[in-house]
Amino acid sequence: MIVKSELEPLSQIADIYVYCMDEAKHNKWANSCNKVRNVSKNFGKILQMIKYDLQNNPIVQMKTSTKTPTTDFNQQDAEKPKRYRYTTDNNVWDQLAFSLLLSQSSNDNSQQQDFYDFAKNFISTGTNDNENKQCLDQLNQFIETFTPEQSIFWYTKDTFLYDILMSEMYSSDLDSLWHLRYYWTAFYTSLLDEHKKFVTEYPDEKLILYHGTHLTTSEFNLMKKSLGQTMTFNKIYSTSYNLSQALELIKSNNNAQVTPVLMEIKVDLKLDEHLPYAEIIHDNNEREILFYFGSKFRLTKMEYVEHEQYWLIGIQLCQLLDDDVKELYNYYECTLLNLNNTAHAYGKVLCYKGLFTNAYSYFRLALGAKTEQLVQVQCDLSEFYMRNGKHDRALDLHAQALDLEPDNLDVQILGCYLSILSRDLSSAEDLLEKIINEHQNKRSIAKVYIALGYIALLDSNIQNALHYFTLAKESAKKFVPSNHPDCAKNFIRMGYAYYLTNNIMDANECFENAYKLQKQCLPLSHPDIAKTYIGFARIYSANQNMKQALNYLERALAIQIERYSTVSGNHVEIFATKSDIKNLEKSKPLRSRMQLLDYI
Repeated sequence: MIVKSELEPLSQIADIYVYCMDEAKHNKWANSCNKVRNVSKNFGKILQMIKYDLQNNPIVQMKTSTKTPTTDFNQQDAEKPKRYRYTTDNNVWDQLAFSLLLSQSSNDNSQQQDFYDFAKNFISTGTNDNENKQCLDQLNQFIETFTPEQSIFWYTKDTFLYDILMSEMYSSDLDSLWHLRYYWTAFYTSLLDEHKKFVTEYPDEKLILYHGTHLTTSEFNLMKKSLGQTMTFNKIYSTSYNLSQALELIKSNNNAQVTPVLMEIKVDLKLDEHLPYAEIIHDNNEREILFYFGSKFRLTKMEYVEHEQYWLIGIQLCQLLDDDVKELYNYYECTLLNLNNTAHAYGKVLCYKGLFTNAYSYFRLALGAKTEQLVQVQCDLSEFYMRNGKHDRALDLHAQALDLEPDNLDVQILGCYLSILSRDLSSAEDLLEKIINEHQNKRSIAKVYIALGYIALLDSNIQNALHYFTLAKESAKKFVPSNHPDCAKNFIRMGYAYYLTNNIMDANECFENAYKLQKQCLPLSHPDIAKTYIGFARIYSANQNMKQALNYLERALAIQIERYSTVSGNHVEIFATKSDIKNLEKSKPLRSRMQLLDYI
């Protein structure tokens, strides 16, 4: 195959798009090609995918854009997470997001309108007028007649909906999940009902299923590295009782560049706390056991079957959340549901996941809705602007919040942070001391100690800074779970302070502790993990291991470019890390980070 053997290896080619008349035939080989982004007989959809990729590739944006960043943010520039079939990242935030959508009122008409607009836009990318008209008719029929009980029925039909759900363009990322929530929540509920029937009627307590596939080199290596660990499957996962059928799928691809794999899936029907699965029967009597996207499996074995020349990988369905994050999940779920504003809560989840640009549109949506939590929305949006270099916008929103609730503790603390950024340290310090005297036992008091610690750092009073950071750490213990991301941040700021005193041993211990917590609760591409990498770089630099120091800085920079470049190519954190790399390359020492954003 010329695409795999001659085109894909070329470094000049980033993505490949296949226009053909037989999608099923060409998908068989295309699934084994890392660079193939889309296979379609609809040329309009291919053009739409190319346009989408150009808009959402931060590397392309940085090389081609010469425009000054605008005052505001465009949702088209929002970050689109890389689409991997399998991930080992923590899935707490995705499950929180879906839980919020399930709790949303079914009387919310915006769900249906969002779905309609999303689907209509998808259909409009087609170039065949007859097909487009047929799909629009199907969409209108769906809107007029759909009931939640019909969600599985619609999944089994060859309609516009199946095209959307199977498209790489509109996968299970959180933005797509929001726009398709009208359908996805109904599908989840229906699959859950079918699951309850299935486990009741199935004669055995154990179930063995099969799935034939081909893994890319990176996917196969990830599997090997993850043996014994858990992995999230990010697509709807179709499996079969029929071993022979699964093996036929393996034999259908002779490409030597991919690894043929038979997945043997074991399911304990008594297992609790997992996403639903059930038997689905199509019109042609095709039967499949369907697992909802986001299901979690433990890799139990990898064996090479020499006489058949394929790898047998054993996986076992497991609980959705690891025991060590259940308390954290429950804490966040309770906190977010208490906001009583799904858009606001959804935006906060995206922030927690490190997808800041995506969060912006939901904060704006929440700001325009009637809500009792208007001031909190204003504060969150103000902090978003503050963290992304839009100081005037942050001040404006803070002033609005202050007018509405001048005694609100979070509003006052945010005002102190903004004053620190303006270098009005005296006013900030006076208000912070006053807050401590009046609100000693409030959750937000930890933020006050952090701000005072940062001011002490600016005054070169390192011991006083460590004192305040320790108080912040102890205060957080009273109000949040021990593996809350804020607890990891406490270690990071203390690590920077120790580094300032040349106490490399204690600084390293702080960064190590931060990383241990972050691996439990954050995606590996989260900006907070970049902060920890920057801390490790300083430890290696102090120990004269410049190669490792540079490695950590480059890893941090890659995360920051991925997360911040859609906000601003000159984001302060990107600029600071690039400066660190330049200093390291010139054999200059790395100073401790002293920007407020490194500490809050």
